Amino acid sequence: MDQAYLNDSNVAYRCSVCFSSNRTSFSPKFYKEALVDLDNSDFEASGAAGCKFCRLFHQISLSFWERLGAIKCFRYCTLGFGEMDVFELSYWNNDMFYTMRLCSIYDSTPAWQKVPLIPALNQSRSLLSGHSILFTKECLQRCTSQHSDCMQEPQAALPSRLLEVGSENQNTIRLIKVQDLVSEDPVQIRYAALSYCWGGDHHVKLTKNSILPMQSEIEVTGLPETIYNAVQVTRSLDIRYLWLDALCILQDDNDDWDYESSRIGLIYTNAYVTLKATMAKASTSGFLKLELSADSFEFSFPWINEQGDQASLVLRPSLREKDDSGPLGKRAWALQEELLSTRVLSFTSEEIMWRCRSQHTCQCRCRDPEYLKIAISDLATREDATNFWRNTVEKYTRRELTYRRDKLPAIAAVAERIAPMVDSKYIAGIWEGGCIRDLLWSVVGERHPASREFISPTFSWASVFSQVEYFLSKDYEIDCRMEASYVTLDGRSKFGRVTDETSIQLRGRLFLAKHAQIWDCSKYSKQAINSGVTIKYNGYNFQFKPDTILEESGLLDVNGVITESYLKRSIEGSGGKISDFSNVCLYLFSIGKAREFPELQVFLVLSRSCRKSNAFERLGIAEIRWEQWLEWAKKSQSENTVIEIV
Repeated sequence: MDQAYLNDSNVAYRCSVCFSSNRTSFSPKFYKEALVDLDNSDFEASGAAGCKFCRLFHQISLSFWERLGAIKCFRYCTLGFGEMDVFELSYWNNDMFYTMRLCSIYDSTPAWQKVPLIPALNQSRSLLSGHSILFTKECLQRCTSQHSDCMQEPQAALPSRLLEVGSENQNTIRLIKVQDLVSEDPVQIRYAALSYCWGGDHHVKLTKNSILPMQSEIEVTGLPETIYNAVQVTRSLDIRYLWLDALCILQDDNDDWDYESSRIGLIYTNAYVTLKATMAKASTSGFLKLELSADSFEFSFPWINEQGDQASLVLRPSLREKDDSGPLGKRAWALQEELLSTRVLSFTSEEIMWRCRSQHTCQCRCRDPEYLKIAISDLATREDATNFWRNTVEKYTRRELTYRRDKLPAIAAVAERIAPMVDSKYIAGIWEGGCIRDLLWSVVGERHPASREFISPTFSWASVFSQVEYFLSKDYEIDCRMEASYVTLDGRSKFGRVTDETSIQLRGRLFLAKHAQIWDCSKYSKQAINSGVTIKYNGYNFQFKPDTILEESGLLDVNGVITESYLKRSIEGSGGKISDFSNVCLYLFSIGKAREFPELQVFLVLSRSCRKSNAFERLGIAEIRWEQWLEWAKKSQSENTVIEIV
C-alpha cells in the first residue's frame, strides 16, 4: 500500500492487520496497493475484535482449508485499475498456489460500487447470451477503432479456403476458394480462426472426396459441437467467414497440408479474431456451455454493502489462473496459434476472456495491464527476440503433441515470425548466431526414450519429448564457437521438418573420458527426476543431466568380445539401461564458464554417432565447479578440435 496513505491522519480507523479503513464496510477505492503476508490466526483475532474485513478473510481461509488442505501463507493485494476495483487473494502451501478475486454475481446487489461482476456458476447457460455478445462486440469495436498497436497489415496473403457461415437462420454453410472471391477486396475479407483440440479423428473433415460436396453445402447439424459453436459465434459477431484446419486443409493430401501448415502464422495473424475453445477436450465437446466444472469453483460469503443491503460476494479463480488452463492449454499447436493471433476470444467454462496486443480483460471487466503477454510485435532487439524464443520453447515443451513428427512444424510459424529480428540461420530449433547459448538447454522432469523415427538432430531440444529449460545466466565466458551448419529440409518450410543429414560443427576443447564411472542417482533419491546421473572421472564428480533415458552399448572385436563400453540414447521399446558404477567411454565438450555463483564449467556430454561416422550425438549436459574443473583439466586428455554433432 502507498505509504502516504498509510500515514494519512484523516483516516479515523485503520485495521493493523488488513489495513481496512472502516470496521463495518469496505471500499477498495481507498486502496492504492497493498501486499501483505499473514497467518490465518491474525485474521481470526482481528475479526473477533471487530474488523469485518478480517472476519471475511478468516471465513475465506476456512473455506480454503476445507477444500485445499492446510494453508501455509496468505497474501492479498488491491489493484485499482481499469473499469473495476480488483481485489486479489492468494493462498499457497508446499504443493499448490491459488490466486482468487472477490466478485459479485450479475443481476444481484453488488458488494461495492465497482466490484467485478461475473455469471453464477450454478446457472447453466450459454456463452452466447446477450451480455456475452455485447462484451465480445465491444472488445472488437474498441480494439479495431482505438488500438493502434493492433492495426493489421493489408492482407497480402489469405487462407486458400474459408467457410462462408451465412446468417443465424441458415442450416448450412459452405466451403469456398478464396481465389474465387474476385468481386471482394482482399483487404476487406474478414474471417475468424478457430483454435481447438481435435481430441481424435474428425467425422467431418475436408478430403479429396468431400471437397466438391462441401463447396455446395455443409449441414450445420452434422458438424462436431465445437465447430458448430464456432459457426454460431462467427455469425453473432457479423463475420462472414471462418477458418479451421479440419475443414479448410485437405486431410488426405500431404502436399496441401505441407503448403497450408507453412502459412499457419499468416492465417492466424490476419484473422480478424481467433476463437479459442479453451475448455473443449475434443471437436465433439463444444465450448459455449457455461457451467460449474471440477476446476471451476467459488466460495460465497454474506456481505452487507455500504447502503446496508444484503449483497452477493463470491471468491473465484482469477484471470491469471484461467488463462492457460483447460485442455487447449496442453496442446502444442495451440501455443503458436495464440502467440501469432492479433486478437483472441477465449471461451472458458465460466466466462469469455479477451486478449489483443493492447489489452487483456474478461467479462468481469478486470483489466490487468501488468499481465499483458509480450507480443511478437513488441520485440525491439535481437536479444529480445532470442530471449522470447527460448521462453517460448520452454512453454512449448510443456505441451503435448499427437504426432511426434510435428515437433518442429508446430512451432515453425513463431520461428518464421521472429527470424528477421534474430537475423540468423535457423537450424532445427536453434539459431546459428546464438548457437552456443541455444545449446544450453536441459530436461526438466521425467526423461523419456528417444523416438525410433527421426525427428531432429540430437543437439536440438526438439529431439526430446520432455520439458526443457535454458540456463538463465547471462554472464557466460564461452570457450567454443560455431564453425559451420548444414540443414536439409524435409518439406516446404525452412522452419519445419529436417532430415537426418542436418548437423552443426563446433570448434573447442574435447575431453575423452575413457573409463568414466557412472551411476544413476535417481534410483537412490526422492528427487529422482532432477538428480540425474553422476559421472566420476579422474577423481572428480560431474553432475550430468541426460536428455533421454540412456543405455549402455559396447564395441565388439572380431571375436565378439566387448572392447569398450559407451552410452547412447535409449530408443523407445529397447529396454536398455545403465549398470551402476559402469566404466564407460564418453566425451565432454567444453561450452564455457558460468560466472554467477557458484561458478561452473559447463559441458556437452557426447557419444560417437551410430548414424554417421566421425560424428557425435548429444547425450545431455554436465557441469562441475570451476575450481574443481581447473584441477581436473590438468589431469585429463583433451584436444582443441572441430567436432560434428548430428
